[in-house]
Amino acid sequence: MSAAGDPSLGAWQNYIHELEHYKRANFHHREQILDGLVPIRILVVNDGPETQRNIWIKVHVQNGQFRLGSHAPIRPATPEGLKEPERFAVHKVIPLVGGFSRSDIKLGAHKLESRFSRLQDGDGAYLVNKVIYISVGKGTRLEYEIGYGTSRESGHLKIGL
Repeated sequence: MSAAGDPSLGAWQNYIHELEHYKRANFHHREQILDGLVPIRILVVNDGPETQRNIWIKVHVQNGQFRLGSHAPIRPATPEGLKEPERFAVHKVIPLVGGFSRSDIKLGAHKLESRFSRLQDGDGAYLVNKVIYISVGKGTRLEYEIGYGTSRESGHLKIGL
């Protein structure tokens, strides 16, 4: 960093190199999405009038698979001494609900599972706290099971391109 507080030439060169890598990663990520990689977040909502406890959820993918290693590229940090443009600022996600715990999380190529200690009426939470990618094709569908206490519900959701 210079005496004026500006980034050094080396910092700029490193930043430019990282931006080129980010550009290639974005292009590759875009190509994967065009080839059928779909980002999703699964939200579980208690739409009943009572608090539910010990809720378990299982999601299965048929004719596709969860791609657990996939993620969106991360933009490199601007060299120290420069202000990041507001459009690139990372906004904090406000949690949907408090007062519960998520446990027994199991992530596999064809199945996701999680358990919530409780969800109050009207509350919701993500099955897992990250974006999950699914490799989809013709006939890909998600099937789910949700249970709490002695109750059990199941169904399916089709995903199309």
